[in-house]
Amino acid sequence: MNNSGVPKMKGRGMVKWQPFASIPKQFAGIKQIVEEQKKIPRPIITQDAKEEIERALLESIKLQKTIMISYYQNGQILHETVVAKVITRQIRMVFFQDLFGFTLRLKFDDIVGVD
Repeated sequence: MNNSGVPKMKGRGMVKWQPFASIPKQFAGIKQIVEEQKKIPRPIITQDAKEEIERALLESIKLQKTIMISYYQNGQILHETVVAKVITRQIRMVFFQDLFGFTLRLKFDDIVGVD
């Protein structure tokens, strides 16, 4: 029985059998595989869509209008309701403020849609 390959724990000089000690490691590995499979490729944005996004961002800055943006991050498309604050053309970044007052900073190329 000693060579069964089941993890054991020593406590107070006694060897205790732990039948499920290896399960959390397996679940962690399976979770990582599932997360990798759920990732989607970066969507391709046409020039017309980029111009529409830029127009909506400029309108949001000028009128302090709340807009809903969709952006690509870590293999997912995320959505956020924000007000655009600043567009920096040199580093192609857009700064937003969300409804809770937190600042969100995104690359212009990561924004995939504006509603």
